[in-house]
Amino acid sequence: MNVSFSFKRWMGGFADALSKKSVQIVILIAVFVFVVTVGSLLDRGPPPSPPSTQQKYEAISLEQKLAAINAGHFGVPEDDITVRRFRFLLASIHSATGVDREKIADKVVWAQGRLHDRYGKNVTVLEVMEALNDMAGPLSSYRGSKNLDEMLAIIIVLTGTEGRSGQPRRP
Repeated sequence: MNVSFSFKRWMGGFADALSKKSVQIVILIAVFVFVVTVGSLLDRGPPPSPPSTQQKYEAISLEQKLAAINAGHFGVPEDDITVRRFRFLLASIHSATGVDREKIADKVVWAQGRLHDRYGKNVTVLEVMEALNDMAGPLSSYRGSKNLDEMLAIIIVLTGTEGRSGQPRRP
């Protein structure tokens, strides 16, 4: 007895057992499953895109942004010592001047850029913030107004007209 002969015979018997109705039902079920599967895939929409650099930048704290500007690269961790120092300095200057923390940060970054572009001084944002804190603090010898713009103007003038050390002169 040939093995292939018995297989053909078995397949023939199986095909005879299926009626035309049952074949139509199986085909309808297969088409239904296909349509439902494709429909659910289309309902999902495109896969989500990874967050952009702008979204990542907006998600980090103000102190982290300042530390990133100070370091010259993106990705300073939240627990970095520079981030903690900026947090302290912003709180200290805010309590002394009453100016919003974001406005302080904006003006300090502007002052640092001004010192670099106009006077060629390589002063970091942290150094400008430290000098501002020294002027605004309770132990400061500076007895003028606690106006943020005036204090930054003094820092720019003192730092811009000093020698080549690059460190802001403490008032």
